[in-house]
Amino acid sequence: MTRILIVDDEFYFRSALKANMPWAENGMTVVGDANDGESGLELILQEKPDVAIVDINMPMLSGLELIKRAQEAGSACRYVILTGYDEFKYAQRAVALGVSNYVLKPVDFQELL
Repeated sequence: MTRILIVDDEFYFRSALKANMPWAENGMTVVGDANDGESGLELILQEKPDVAIVDINMPMLSGLELIKRAQEAGSACRYVILTGYDEFKYAQRAVALGVSNYVLKPVDFQELL
């Protein structure tokens, strides 16, 4: 099973994403979630997920900074940005970090899968 970690500061969005996605039917399991960048970084390093779904704008540490620090710490995780920000500068920085996908909210579950 592909191990998924969700990092987003919006509680209801995180909860809905965990509850409404057909994770198991698609060979995935959610191994944890965090509500800010620092907690997300700690979980990535601890849980070693295959994929982290990360918001950009969060307290403590932005999603892009979280990805950069996780990579510097040797994490082999792949990243999907899930955000409400449709701004080229964010997408450009995400690409430079090697992000696998940049998905806009509201989320299209098929696109996310």
